[in-house]
Amino acid sequence: MGDLCDMAVITHAFRLLTCPDPTVRSIAQEAVRGAVRKRIARAPSKRDVATYLSGSLEAEFGREVGDLSSLWSRARNASRRLGKRIGCCWKWCEARRELGILVPRVKVLDHIIVTPTARAMLERSLKDAIRCHYAENLKRKLDQGKVFKVSSKWDASNHFLPGAASPGSPTGGSSTGPDSTAFPSTEPSATATGTSSAGSAATRMRPCRTSCVDASSTPEPGGTATTPSRTG
Repeated sequence: MGDLCDMAVITHAFRLLTCPDPTVRSIAQEAVRGAVRKRIARAPSKRDVATYLSGSLEAEFGREVGDLSSLWSRARNASRRLGKRIGCCWKWCEARRELGILVPRVKVLDHIIVTPTARAMLERSLKDAIRCHYAENLKRKLDQGKVFKVSSKWDASNHFLPGAASPGSPTGGSSTGPDSTAFPSTEPSATATGTSSAGSAATRMRPCRTSCVDASSTPEPGGTATTPSRTG
């Protein structure tokens, strides 16, 4: 995200300095010359403007005084940060008398300079250079591709990864591929549940230690009730 913000700041500054509207362009150029003048304490040349916007800290451009926060100081800092990653910088072409930005070309050991006539290509060129930079860094990692090499040797996945327990995994860990559906469900059936519940209920019952009156001993109208004797 930080690289995209830097790219947006650089693109915005370049579009102001190369705007087709002469009024906007002259105001932007005068503003950037004022920022450079405060930094180096003298009247800047066109090449000095390009050096300042590239984020150079050499000689007089490394002075700690006279640099106020502005769009041009933000563009300068963004160019310095992005230049460390992809090698972009501002260039002044003396032959064509125009300001441009040097951007590395993707997959080619060469660079291009985005000129005012091709100002619409700057954002896309910077994005391609940033994307290529991170892709090449990823390819240079020593452990890159090991997971694919292991998982591509067998049709069925049998490599279980540690994690939360899943119902279908016999190892108690989460599984990848078809392993999670290769084992039958371990949930008990309704019949087994009912039998187990009945057995548990029977186990929890206690024998009655009081005398129980049999239904046959209930006295009839006009008769006498008899109480069964306890044996033992």
